[in-house]
Amino acid sequence: MSVKEDVKLLLAKEAMTMKRLAELMKEKTGYPYNLKVISDKLARKTLKYEEFKVILEILCYDIEYKKISNLLFHAIDRKPHQYQLLVQV
Repeated sequence: MSVKEDVKLLLAKEAMTMKRLAELMKEKTGYPYNLKVISDKLARKTLKYEEFKVILEILCYDIEYKKISNLLFHAIDRKPHQYQLLVQV
């Protein structure tokens, strides 16, 4: 799922319009956000991580990092920018 899809899904869940989100972002950050600015950033994939965090905060969501277990691939040679992958059977 893309950031655009994530934002639209969360907006739908919270029954909030993109226009209202832009207004709240403007109030919170002081930056002149509006519907076009938010839409363009999502369409161009130029929304900054910090902006995404502001959106999540406004919508009362948080990012959670979860370690993935039972990976099929493990890096066994950790030279900079060079990895050998081993398939675990």
